Amino acid sequence: MRQIKYRIWDNDNEVMEYINFTNLDKLIETLDSYRDYFSTSYFNKIDDSTGNPLIMQFTGLTDRNNIDVYEGDIIKSEHAPIGCVEWDGEQHRWGIKTEGVLVGIKNMGEIEVIDNIYKYKK
Repeated sequence: MRQIKYRIWDNDNEVMEYINFTNLDKLIETLDSYRDYFSTSYFNKIDDSTGNPLIMQFTGLTDRNNIDVYEGDIIKSEHAPIGCVEWDGEQHRWGIKTEGVLVGIKNMGEIEVIDNIYKYKK
C-alpha cells in the first residue's frame, strides 16, 4: 500500500510544503490556513493565475534517484520528451503530459524528477 502524501504550493512565500498522513495535525493546520483558498474542495483547487494545482498528490512512485514523484513534477525519461506529471482521469492512472498528449507514467521506462511546475523554466 502506498503512502498517502501531499504537497502544497504556497504562492505567498513561493515554497512547497510537504505533508503526509502520519503528521495529521500538520495537514489539518495547513489546510485550515488555506481555508479561504479552498472553499469547496481542498484537493481540486488550482492557482487562478497559472492553472496549476495548488495541492499535489504523491503518485506512489520514485524516480531513478529515489526521489518521490508528485503530481506537478517535471519529468524526463528515456522514452519521451520532458513533461509534467498529471492524473489521467479517463485511464485512472498517473501520466506525463508532453506536447499535449498524456502518456501513462509506467510506460516511460526510467524517469527522473528535474523540477516542478512552479519553478521550472524552459
